[in-house]
Amino acid sequence: QDPGVAEGLLQVPANAPFFRDHFPRRPVFPATLMLDAQLALACELLAESDRWPVGVPIVPTRMTRVKVRAFTPPGAMLQLRAAIRPGSANGDPICVDLTASAEGKPVATARAEFNPESFA
Repeated sequence: QDPGVAEGLLQVPANAPFFRDHFPRRPVFPATLMLDAQLALACELLAESDRWPVGVPIVPTRMTRVKVRAFTPPGAMLQLRAAIRPGSANGDPICVDLTASAEGKPVATARAEFNPESFA
């Protein structure tokens, strides 16, 4: 596998308290929880990358291009992917493209920026 890519699965719970008030008639998985899982995968990717300085906290500094393309029902299985964008120079933020898909179709995409210089 490409060292600049991480993939994982997210099993959306079939039952959870947040479904009661997150569109009770047609419950859907909150996009904020999906984005949180995507960011966690990006942080794991950077922790294993030689592009991130040892000892510097891995915290996103910005998110852009956030698009939720489909509702995710309870019990769905999501495939998550985080990919470091090539081409950033030393000192530039590291951009990571985030994708969540279900059954091969995109559900949500975003770009996260991580800047180790913010913690220097």
